[in-house]
Amino acid sequence: MEQLMDEVRKVCGLSGNLRLQYQDRDFGDALVNLTSTAELEDLATIKVIPVTDDCSQVITLTFCDDIVS
Repeated sequence: MEQLMDEVRKVCGLSGNLRLQYQDRDFGDALVNLTSTAELEDLATIKVIPVTDDCSQVITLTFCDDIVS
């Protein structure tokens, strides 16, 4: 999980704390917090939420196995 977080920070030019969310089919594709990369399917879309006191920026990425193995 930390490897994915580090890669997202690097690719997006972010620093600090992040929260990652993904669409979970078990919950009608609702966005849920990501706690393990095992939960992701190939080419899943993740939502990147920088966690700050005045957080207003949200970034959505599509990830594939080439980024994190």
